[in-house]
Amino acid sequence: MEATKKSLLKELRQTLPQELKGNYRYQRLPALTRCLLATRKILFEKPLLRKPADLDILSFTILPEVVALWDHTISLSLGELPKQIIIGDGSGNYRPEGNSQLWVMPIYNFSHGTKLDVFFSQVCASDLVLISDDDVFWTDGAPVKWALDRFEKDSKLAAVSFNPRPHLNPQLRGVVSEAMGSYAVLIRRDIWLKEKLSFQIYKPDNWKQIGNYFDVADYANLQLVQRGYHVISAPEELRQTLIPFYGTSMWALKILASKGDIDRVVYAYRPDEHKKAYRTALALLGFRGLLDQLAMKEIKPLVPVDYLDRTLEEAAKSLDQQTKDAVDADIQSKLALLSKRLLIN
Repeated sequence: MEATKKSLLKELRQTLPQELKGNYRYQRLPALTRCLLATRKILFEKPLLRKPADLDILSFTILPEVVALWDHTISLSLGELPKQIIIGDGSGNYRPEGNSQLWVMPIYNFSHGTKLDVFFSQVCASDLVLISDDDVFWTDGAPVKWALDRFEKDSKLAAVSFNPRPHLNPQLRGVVSEAMGSYAVLIRRDIWLKEKLSFQIYKPDNWKQIGNYFDVADYANLQLVQRGYHVISAPEELRQTLIPFYGTSMWALKILASKGDIDRVVYAYRPDEHKKAYRTALALLGFRGLLDQLAMKEIKPLVPVDYLDRTLEEAAKSLDQQTKDAVDADIQSKLALLSKRLLIN
């Protein structure tokens, strides 16, 4: 399951047609070239290990307008903590200014589990690595400080989750109370590498009979517990300081592909598809407003405003008023909290 040169090349060949159609079609050829050249370094040159810090912070993105805000919030929240922020840029277009703690590395947009495996082995260097989705925003350093204290006191502690997976895989029931997930989790990298663990999705032979497979990081979660390591979740009051927006990248690409005519890309047999499109469009419009307030003129949003406006209009037709009002209230409250954190300094 580990990412090898052979498996990376295989995944690249298998996914390139889809990525050309669904991602790099919008990022453009120069961006794809940057990503492929950087990926070539991983495949054919020495590991790109950085100097160790107290903490590596790792995220991946295809949306510059999202990761710019993520970087800004986490830098503010963990400002005094010695760290290095590493962004695997699957867009090839994120080129920020003025953050000496930030290292942006273009990378071909492999699956999330593959990118995590590659960066854990070849890019990260610190013992503790904080993994965060680019649409999970940090408003306070308290959760990380709490976790660092737990790691110092417990040598068998392998991971602390700040945003556990909302649904427990059948194979994990009775083993853990919550799955750590990969949305926002702090991991002891030395244990991870020593145990030869992988973040990738795992499908055992009998997964269809069980009813589900292991999603990103779930199988490693099971292996850690079975091998005697400790995996815990942060207390609820600390989790509440995070502001999560889910599925932003996936739905941004769907909005791009449909030019806002969202009925072309939703699946009727999946629940809440219009709701997810509506949420994402509302969030992306809010992110643009925050970028304007922060005067981040170097950040060029990927998704045009007219596509987002049309998505809101079309998706709203399939939502009842109660659902629409609930989504409006949820996203606006999150944006207000995010604005307060971003603009407080």
